[in-house]
Amino acid sequence: MVDYGANGWRAEKWLTTYIDANPNRSTYAFCLDTKHPGYFYLCFKASRGSKVNAWMIRVIPHAYELLKSQYPDMRALCNGFKLRYQSEMLKMQGGGGPRGH
Repeated sequence: MVDYGANGWRAEKWLTTYIDANPNRSTYAFCLDTKHPGYFYLCFKASRGSKVNAWMIRVIPHAYELLKSQYPDMRALCNGFKLRYQSEMLKMQGGGGPRGH
């Protein structure tokens, strides 16, 4: 289990239960990081067979920071997460996408 706070096991259980009930979907939730003020986790489960993962989010003045990219609000953060996750999966599959010359 990923260490994402005192109640992280609840988030992991919820994510797994949701995926079991909705096997064609992915899901995510936000979890507090009680050990590091100013941070929280975006916990996610991409598919029924995948593990629960967590990416750390840093709260900065007037924005959130995920993997060195800044997002001005939660909507932008969620959309940025989805795009970043897709990009990371393409890289892992060796299909980094078109490259400019």
